Amino acid sequence: MSRMLGPTLVMGALALVLLAVGLLRGHGEHIAGLRAGATMVIGVLPLWGLLRSRNSVGRAMRGINAAVVGLLLAALYNPVWTYGVKVPMDFVFVLAAYLALDFWKVPPWLVVILGGLIYGFMG
Repeated sequence: MSRMLGPTLVMGALALVLLAVGLLRGHGEHIAGLRAGATMVIGVLPLWGLLRSRNSVGRAMRGINAAVVGLLLAALYNPVWTYGVKVPMDFVFVLAAYLALDFWKVPPWLVVILGGLIYGFMG
């Protein structure tokens, strides 16, 4: 079993709960959008298998992936970094969370829970 199975199941269950709330409170608009997206994915899947075998498409996907990473870094910096990291202790906290994730291989869900508890007691 993959070590991401548990978090994936939890996020899937959360998504279903939020979808149900949206259905009940949004009078069905959320389901219409979900159906349109699912129809598009199902329609593109046969074509995707054909396109994926071409080298030019693979190179284009690597470029698109790099652009998405750049956009995500920009979104991390502003507003997350500019509003969230105000004092040096905030930077130390972010660095400790990164080290826990990347070097000590602490599960992300545990870093979030412990980080919230520790930061809550700090502030």
